Amino acid sequence: MHNICTFRRIASVQRLDPFHHTACPSSSPSRLLDSGGNAPNVSRKIAHWFVPPVFVKTETGDRHGCNNARTALEQLKRWTRRGPRWHKAVTLCLSDLEGDPIDPQVVRKAFEAAAKEAKMYLSPE
Repeated sequence: MHNICTFRRIASVQRLDPFHHTACPSSSPSRLLDSGGNAPNVSRKIAHWFVPPVFVKTETGDRHGCNNARTALEQLKRWTRRGPRWHKAVTLCLSDLEGDPIDPQVVRKAFEAAAKEAKMYLSPE
């Protein structure tokens, strides 16, 4: 585990965008996502799958089904509307990818709520 403030703690105190520097109470400023938009040290982590997938619109207008935290986070990074549900979904996706014991259905529900909030949600038909 690397020494990074959890988005959970920061977001509960401040509404911050995880793509920019944040003030960490216990260390110097750190980034939750690197310049490429990737969560540090999560590339080797296993994302837990959720069923059914959540379908969202992509920036090209295509339909994309997300069925794990990694693909959900990839979509969340592309959205311009970033409200409270977006922040919660990012937090849960990052936590899941870091190996925290999170029920995949909790991640799914948060991602679906964020998609609806951002007007990116598509019905499963």
